[in-house]
Amino acid sequence: MATADHITALTTDGGLKKRLVTAGRKKYPPSGSKVRVHYTGTLLNGTKFDSSRDRPGFFEFTLGRGQVIRGWDLGIASMTKGEVCVLTCRHDYAYGERGHPPTIPPRATLQFEVELFGWQEAHPNMASSGLSFAAIVAAVIAIVAFSGGARTMATLALVAAVTAVAAAVLASRRMQTRHAAAVLDEVASLKASGTDAFGQGRYAAALELYADAADVIEEPEYRPPPGREEEARRLLTSCWLNRAGCALKLGLWSDAERSCTALLEHTWQEDRYSASAALEHARASVKARYRRGHARMELDEYDAAKDDLREALQLDPKASEARALFAQCAERQAAHRRQQLEAESELCRKMF
Repeated sequence: MATADHITALTTDGGLKKRLVTAGRKKYPPSGSKVRVHYTGTLLNGTKFDSSRDRPGFFEFTLGRGQVIRGWDLGIASMTKGEVCVLTCRHDYAYGERGHPPTIPPRATLQFEVELFGWQEAHPNMASSGLSFAAIVAAVIAIVAFSGGARTMATLALVAAVTAVAAAVLASRRMQTRHAAAVLDEVASLKASGTDAFGQGRYAAALELYADAADVIEEPEYRPPPGREEEARRLLTSCWLNRAGCALKLGLWSDAERSCTALLEHTWQEDRYSASAALEHARASVKARYRRGHARMELDEYDAAKDDLREALQLDPKASEARALFAQCAERQAAHRRQQLEAESELCRKMF
């Protein structure tokens, strides 16, 4: 097992090397998966030419499809989830003879510090392949039946077609269930990474991880695997609330408001969830109202903030933080009104 600062040659010609900075969690991204990374690219003299950390969100691409330089497709495939490493890419594994003017000179060897946060595996379309096989089987037997004029063969063709279609549909559903379970496990891992980052005071990284986790579950085509619907609901609720918490820490008031609104306005299929899950949702609503009220107060939306805090107190009269924030909001609103009146009075004095 490679240790920190260990340098590994990833190719036999020495054109791609990796220095491990922080070990990951023993799971590698498969080819075709959509990976999420942060990176900083530098020349050998240390000059930075690009960094995803200077922009919001992760850098994402499909692994092994030639969407990035050759050194990245090979290098990131060698990384494990959570790993941080430095990839040294010779020009033929980077931008080649011409480079990438004006930031990357010709035949430049580049270094990339890369952190692999996670990935989403491609969803194989088993239904289409299974149905294609069924069609082939049915067609072959049907041709034999019609050419021979035998009723028995025609019946066999129909039975074979129906059987093959049923098998393909069943295989597709099993594959979809496995895929949905893998996605949910990935969401749980992203949330755990976000919680680790939050505990370390890395609020921006935590916010991105929570946002990515929520985005996966919110995709219209995603359906939780049978028996794990409540788990998916808890994860989504937690990610929204935690994202709002990070945004408040960072002073991103509008982001915090949007996250809480997403939770409060989400339509849950209540009949699919237990009474305990409904209670958890009610508790989450109190937190969402409180955090949205906080964000709206900071945005000077005092009436909307107080409405949220009133609702939180109606749901939980013992919510002392909401009560204290309501008082603070009322004080700020009163001060804001006084400032407005003073400004208006001053304007009138100047005019007359």
